[in-house]
Amino acid sequence: MSNPKLVGLVVRPNLEATPGSESLGSRVAAGRAFPSQQSGRLRVRLTIGFLVTAIIPGLPRGPMAMATWGVIVLTSLFVHELGHALFGILWGSKATVILYPLGGITHLDPPLLRRRSIASLLAGPFLSLMVGLCIAAVRAKAGSPAWLSIAMWVNLGWGALNLIPVLPFDGGRVLVEALGERRATNALLVSASVAIGIAFSGLIAFRSLGLSFVFGAAALVSFMEWNKRRRVDYEAHLGLSWQLQLAKSFLSGGRPREARDIAETIIQEAKTQPTELAALEILAWSFLALGQPLKAREALLRGSLPLTVSAYCLAAIEDASGNTERALMQLEYASQTETLQPEALKLLIDLHARRGNLEQACQVALMNLEVLAPSDVRLVLDAAFADGSVAAATEIARALASRTHCPDDLIAEAFGLATLGQVDRSRAILAALLPPPKDWCPNQSARNWLHELCAHSDIADNLLLELDRAAR
Repeated sequence: MSNPKLVGLVVRPNLEATPGSESLGSRVAAGRAFPSQQSGRLRVRLTIGFLVTAIIPGLPRGPMAMATWGVIVLTSLFVHELGHALFGILWGSKATVILYPLGGITHLDPPLLRRRSIASLLAGPFLSLMVGLCIAAVRAKAGSPAWLSIAMWVNLGWGALNLIPVLPFDGGRVLVEALGERRATNALLVSASVAIGIAFSGLIAFRSLGLSFVFGAAALVSFMEWNKRRRVDYEAHLGLSWQLQLAKSFLSGGRPREARDIAETIIQEAKTQPTELAALEILAWSFLALGQPLKAREALLRGSLPLTVSAYCLAAIEDASGNTERALMQLEYASQTETLQPEALKLLIDLHARRGNLEQACQVALMNLEVLAPSDVRLVLDAAFADGSVAAATEIARALASRTHCPDDLIAEAFGLATLGQVDRSRAILAALLPPPKDWCPNQSARNWLHELCAHSDIADNLLLELDRAAR
């Protein structure tokens, strides 16, 4: 049976997330990682992919050579990243060193200011070069065993490579920091140009396919980032981010026509997919607010590329179109793969309630107490008691009371326990509320439950008397 209190729990779309570009020069450490090793302000993560690539150079010469290369590459790259980390720790940041298949990266939290960041970035290559030169000095006096030569060239080569102003190497990141955010496109263009020059030199002068491949790939990445950044800068020049915020405020403020008009303009001028997606969602919500679900559905099909639309938006469109089952399936599936936002959860609860499944609605609310506002959970609680789902309502009341410590929620739990025949436990909860907390003014539901509890306990009578005295 549908409950009118629960239907209408959904208020408005949650459009707080704003599309944004990733930070320039960032690198993601891919692959499975071993458990982090933590020591004070330093954390180290070692990926399986790193170990695999580290031993590959020794593959032709057998297991011993593979182990030698693995140890040398692991030690050398860790020392390099340690140079970055120590500078960050020196200036009060926490450092996380990640070694992944193509090298390593050090994340500093909080990030350093520009000059300190440049110093930290340069510390890694210079430390590698110093280690390489020290090994060269030892090698000159102690002879040249194979492993010592490998260690020398790995450190010298890795240090020199990371001084080249090409992303994603340290030199490219130094270039980005030095030129600043406003001239980031120039930094990317320089990175792409230098990488192309080295790629051609490696192919023609040194006949090195490996060198040509590495820097050719770096040039491609830099150029793609440059093109993306150019589009972001163009949108910033047009003020599309500000227009998105304005459209959201119009939509939240009950002015869907104005929000629709702004969204239409943004869609025509957008140059990046995140901006286009945000505008299309606002357009869809605007049509929903205007009672036009078919146009809302059509709006989401206008994207130039396949777009990832929020499950809440899709479910709201299906629900407004009369496809309650499809809306429910959308949100149920999404809840298994992600944490739904409050508005999406309220729609999911509302859909269960309209299908007469208050038990499932209570279960959703119970599993998401940390996400939903207590006032929304109390609506579910009231509806469950009214529907006769006393056990489910009592479970919600108990969980909510332990979280909020609100007397109203304790009264709800006591009422549920008494209804289920657990009068002694109900009396114990009521006794703990005597004398009633100062400034406690029970809501109407709590007062109604107290009146009904009077039939089970004189403590409820005393509570009501005390509350009436306090009200006078």
